[in-house]
Amino acid sequence: HTHNGMWASALSGAATTAMKWNDGEKPDPRVEDWDELCMSAECMPDGRDHGPNILPEIRVLAGFLADASFAASNYAPTTSTVSVPGQLSLAMLDRASAGAGEAHDRGLVWIQNQGPGRVERAWLAVDGFGRGRYTVTWIDDYTGAVVAVSEAGVAADGRLLAPVPAYGKSIAGKIAGEASG
Repeated sequence: HTHNGMWASALSGAATTAMKWNDGEKPDPRVEDWDELCMSAECMPDGRDHGPNILPEIRVLAGFLADASFAASNYAPTTSTVSVPGQLSLAMLDRASAGAGEAHDRGLVWIQNQGPGRVERAWLAVDGFGRGRYTVTWIDDYTGAVVAVSEAGVAADGRLLAPVPAYGKSIAGKIAGEASG
């Protein structure tokens, strides 16, 4: 639940993560380095398991969002869908990347597989784009590794359409390109 809470809240436009960090007890006060953040039993003074070491997953999400520059832009949620039933998709467009009457040229998306098994063939649709050339850089949202880069087209109604590479539990993508209006 921690993984899904971090990604869902980050891509929903929430100002904070929708997750429980711990049960109110503090980790070992001797730990001063976030690199050592660990909520598992061996790290806690009471010897109880308070959850997994979540730092690696926080780093993947932080890396994914690093160039999003939320302070200097205006990301906002938009409508997105996946062609395979049982998928949750959350997408955001950088509204600051478009001037008055211009199309957006970048966005972020996260897809969660709520069905059984892997998703092998799917298409993503995201509203709010204009004609132009776009790519989606897909990453494994558990490791941060780039899985694929897909070219995306835009329908007359402003809906960006992109193939999604095969994935298991979830996948994330960065949409970038040049809108032509």
